[in-house]
Amino acid sequence: MSRRRRRTEDTPAAASWLTTYSDLVTLLMCFFVLLFAFSTVDAEKFRQVSISLQTALRGVLDGGVSLGPVELLDEYDLEEQLMEDAFLEIDAYIEEAGLKGAVVAVYEERGLVVRFLDTVLFDRAKADLRADSLEILDRVAQVLQKVPNQVAVEGHTDDLPIQTWEFPSNWWLSTARANRVVEYFARNHGIAPERLSSVGWRI
Repeated sequence: MSRRRRRTEDTPAAASWLTTYSDLVTLLMCFFVLLFAFSTVDAEKFRQVSISLQTALRGVLDGGVSLGPVELLDEYDLEEQLMEDAFLEIDAYIEEAGLKGAVVAVYEERGLVVRFLDTVLFDRAKADLRADSLEILDRVAQVLQKVPNQVAVEGHTDDLPIQTWEFPSNWWLSTARANRVVEYFARNHGIAPERLSSVGWRI
């Protein structure tokens, strides 16, 4: 009789342990299913879901357990914050230097974009950086040094056909302009060449 009673008394404890374990497995499964389901949703919604799931799991997991996707998301948020700060810094410089209408900074889906209009950087049909444009590039480079992102320089040509010994076509001119800016950032400001790329546009 005593053995039977012991087995009967041990049953609730075992069942309780299995219930906790099954809850943990179920919550983890739901977590990864939701990660997959929200893979095409914007970062803000993803962040909210991750925080909610982390809060729900906190009651089951030990306090020392960390969730990899949440850590990666934190890094993403930090990068986004750095880019926003860079945008605000460049935009403030454009305002204080009186460059509105000549230089435009916008924050798009692909990141921070700084556009130099007309002949801010180059004279017409030329690919040599204007002396008075170097201060602007210096300020932009100082901001770029604070962020880890890739930097793509897109060169544009003039609105007139170009055909000279130096630039056989408008593509040559636009590409040469992009390369000049890339070289200036690398040589004068020590921006790592592997972060830089250049492309020339026909129009």
